[in-house]
Amino acid sequence: MKQFKFAKRILPVIALTFLLLLTGCNGEKKLQKAFSFSETSFTVMEGETKTLTLNKAKDADVGDYTVTWMSQNDSVATVTEDGAVTGVAQGSTEILAAVRTEKAEVLFKCAVTVTQNTTPLSGLTFSATVYSVGEGQTVDLKNELIPTPANAVSGPLVWTSSNTNIATVSDGVVSPVSQGISVITAATRDGSVSATCTVRVSAISVPPTGIAFEEEAYTVSVGSTLKLAPKITPENATGYTVLWTVSDPAIATVEGGTVKGIAEGEVTVTARLSVGDGTMVAECTVTVGPKTEVRVPATRVELSPNNMTIAESSGEGPFKFGLTISPANCTDSPHWSCSDDDVLYIDPKSGEILLLNPPIDGYVSVVVTCEVGEISNSAVVKVAPRKPKLQIGLSDSSPEILYDKAPSNTIELVAGYADSEQLVSVTWTSSNPTVASVDSTGCVTGYKAGTCTITAVSKSNSSVKATYTVTVEKAPYISAVVGEAVPIESYLIEKDDITWQCDPLFLELDATAMTVKGLQEALTEPTKIFGISASGGLFTIDVYIFPAE
Repeated sequence: MKQFKFAKRILPVIALTFLLLLTGCNGEKKLQKAFSFSETSFTVMEGETKTLTLNKAKDADVGDYTVTWMSQNDSVATVTEDGAVTGVAQGSTEILAAVRTEKAEVLFKCAVTVTQNTTPLSGLTFSATVYSVGEGQTVDLKNELIPTPANAVSGPLVWTSSNTNIATVSDGVVSPVSQGISVITAATRDGSVSATCTVRVSAISVPPTGIAFEEEAYTVSVGSTLKLAPKITPENATGYTVLWTVSDPAIATVEGGTVKGIAEGEVTVTARLSVGDGTMVAECTVTVGPKTEVRVPATRVELSPNNMTIAESSGEGPFKFGLTISPANCTDSPHWSCSDDDVLYIDPKSGEILLLNPPIDGYVSVVVTCEVGEISNSAVVKVAPRKPKLQIGLSDSSPEILYDKAPSNTIELVAGYADSEQLVSVTWTSSNPTVASVDSTGCVTGYKAGTCTITAVSKSNSSVKATYTVTVEKAPYISAVVGEAVPIESYLIEKDDITWQCDPLFLELDATAMTVKGLQEALTEPTKIFGISASGGLFTIDVYIFPAE
């Protein structure tokens, strides 16, 4: 009995546990269908940030849920609570998003590969214009440099001092020599990008006594930067460093006193002044507002090369000039145009050039202009004349059909350029003179049924040529000469017993030998042979009679 009672109590517990497990499984499946990453894998460079989005299906109803972002390896890539992934070092890791509800939790994964940063450096600035140092002290300026863009790779820098009797510099570390002022320069090895600051060396070290912001609150917009410069007292203080922190890096970041707005919100920026073993602190509030579009106009537009030559043999394109706009963060878009739209087409946005109509006579120069705001520059496209295209046609007086017997066994061909009505002096040849021959004037004579190719080659330019296909058909008539008998070819005769008749003034007909002899000329108007078949059918054969030579 006790065992039975125990079973009655435990059965509901087992059923409830099974129900909870079933509910949890269903909840996980529901979450898996409701959410998905915008991409399952992507690549980011060191220092570069890309945002990964966790998308929720529009028709999915999962109730209240939370999303927690994590990186499997923060030394390779980090991720913020908004899915902003930043590459730290070369390698691979996974970004995880844990979606939780009251009943279930599902983990979504995205593979991230961090590659070497190859972003070119376009600018360098120091976080301050003047640095103070006392005799016996040093100041390290490497961390004071701000690159443009922020994730650019500069490589080793060359450091120089304008007055080594005042201060020397080695790998960014400035060592004072004597009281005075020296200008420190940090430059890339090729000297294309550099930054300068002033180092003031005092005779004795002057410890700072305070740090404070001029205002309690500042504003910056999303995507913009704000330079904070707290006041250090006394003004000639030396031997200190300022450390910067921000209360919420998802809203704003700070580096060397430069605050960058990331998302709308409010943060506290703290500047800590470290002196020996002590620390002084100054704080201010920075409000990040909506992103504002700030126009950065162009100051210089360069096209490279200065000119290019395009020929018909180059193809239609597209062709393109190299474009460099300064400054690098210019917000104006380029607009392209050219001086001759009949010869070239240029895409007004991309600057891609297509060859439309090469000139016939001589080179044509087309000016290509790129405008960026109020600044513009031009280059020249030299378009080579196109190779003339030769074409062959029948003269107006030529018949459309060429037969193997006179009188319709000749046609006249003429050759000229496709772009004009000018005739061209050419050399004529036939691929098969036994079918049809051609003389020096373009007169083609047919000899037997078949096809051959007539070629015309320009006498002034042997590379310019054209072809014409000639088809010779069997003549549907008979050609005869006065006094000579010619056979009546079988293809002209119906296959039946035939009674023949002809005009005895012009023809002599031998029905046995199946020949006809011309008696007198009938060239312009042929005479006829009449054939009457046994079935009563009537047919005729034209006979042209030529005079004897």
